[in-house]
Amino acid sequence: MLSLEVLPKDLSAVAGLDALAKKLGVTIKDISIHEARLAAWDLIHRTPPLSASMKIDEASGRKAIRGDVMKMARIISDADRAAAWDVRAPVAGKAWKNSKGAVVAAQQKDWIGSASELGAAHQASRDKTSGRVSGRGSATVKIGNWTVANRVVTTAQDFSAALDKAYRKIGSLAAGWLPAFRHFASRDVIVEGRSASSKMPPAFVARHSSSGTFTDAMKTSGGGYLQGTQRWRYGYPSKLKGLVAAVMRTRERDMGGLLAKRLSKHVKDFDSGLVVFGGK
Repeated sequence: MLSLEVLPKDLSAVAGLDALAKKLGVTIKDISIHEARLAAWDLIHRTPPLSASMKIDEASGRKAIRGDVMKMARIISDADRAAAWDVRAPVAGKAWKNSKGAVVAAQQKDWIGSASELGAAHQASRDKTSGRVSGRGSATVKIGNWTVANRVVTTAQDFSAALDKAYRKIGSLAAGWLPAFRHFASRDVIVEGRSASSKMPPAFVARHSSSGTFTDAMKTSGGGYLQGTQRWRYGYPSKLKGLVAAVMRTRERDMGGLLAKRLSKHVKDFDSGLVVFGGK
């Protein structure tokens, strides 16, 4: 379980922030909710799978999944699978002739019978820290005069079906922050035009249900706290603890100076008669 947390004490130390808030007619709680919204947004968009620019990206997730499954799978034709026979040596399993006429054997545990079995093999092969598959080394190994597959053996149809099922999970890690984001977004009265805080999460994230939670226990006066909690249903959160810490450092820097500058701009807009805040 991971959490983001915004405390009023983080804001109260910002010089001049109280005066800016009062001039604009907002409270420390309003500003805290704004920061909680931005934090949840950052966490959604910086949770894997990530593009080269380190932003969440569905295409990068598809590429990673396909590459990982290819590291562990050997695809044979339906005809070769149907013609395979049982062997006891050099391994207990199945053997078949490849397209070059050479006989290849595979252990029974690597003889995949369905897309579900391939999906389970993929899940079992994922590293507990990175979530990626490191591979099994060479595609085949020699045992005596035999060539033995060093991969799980599957058909093209089962390979595609297993990928499709895995693709549907893309975005599920980031979706753990959706309840917090949606709650704080619905209560954020500080609008910044077309900034990230005014947008909605990507569709491939928003489609997932989430067991994440939020706590809105801050009073208008600034007492209490705001919290978003990520409850992992599947995935590998070990490295993501650092992500939460990095996002909160960004928000702390914002609260430590940038926020006051942004609100100062709002004050100028306000003095010019522009509408700078939206309704709750």
